[in-house]
Amino acid sequence: MADHTVQNSGRVSNKAYLAELSRLQIELVKLQEWVKTSEHRVAIIFEGRDAAGKGG
Repeated sequence: MADHTVQNSGRVSNKAYLAELSRLQIELVKLQEWVKTSEHRVAIIFEGRDAAGKGG
């Protein structure tokens, strides 16, 4: 995992966020290729805030 500093506000800098996002997207593509070639099955669960479709 990349070593990124967290600011006092508890937030990660935009640069650190984008770097980690890019790294994780690459890992997800590697996993996808492995699943396709090995014919294994994988369940991926994403957790986070979601306001889509709420309240109307």
